[in-house]
Amino acid sequence: MKSPKFQQKKKDLEEVINVPRLKSRWKDKVREAMRRQPLPDPLEHLDFHVRLEFACTELMSEVMSGVYAPKSPLRLLSEKSKGLCRQLVIPSVNDALLLQTLSDALWEEIKTKAPSHNAKYAPSDHGFAKIIKGQSSDYGPVGVWLAFQKSIFGFTERKAFIVATDIANLLRFYFIRSS
Repeated sequence: MKSPKFQQKKKDLEEVINVPRLKSRWKDKVREAMRRQPLPDPLEHLDFHVRLEFACTELMSEVMSGVYAPKSPLRLLSEKSKGLCRQLVIPSVNDALLLQTLSDALWEEIKTKAPSHNAKYAPSDHGFAKIIKGQSSDYGPVGVWLAFQKSIFGFTERKAFIVATDIANLLRFYFIRSS
């Protein structure tokens, strides 16, 4: 079902959803991400990859004609500690490719409109996200975190505790003793 303003937005969509961009996103990001998902495809979506040109052309024409509809994702429960479960949602290949293409285009727009060079929108924008060999944490050492705080917020004092929140778990607090 098309929006009444679909024809006005179609030109903007054509700049983002096109065969070369879809193919690029598949090769650069989506194919590898689909390989690393919790329930991998045994053939690693070879059927999609072999007919990539056709699949991208088909996906683009569905979007441009206004008939594209996302498919039902695969839903799995993954057990966590203490018997709790996390629901994992794995999108179809077409949905994952389209979502990645749209989010990359949006990211390019957001990145150019940063209010200052200190604005940090992505984990890769600062040294805190870099994994350092020999560190057990995926987030790097506390010293890097403090340097990040100093450069962004002017936070310079060392505290006895660091509070990190996990928004996905509704702001459940973890206390990590800093040294």
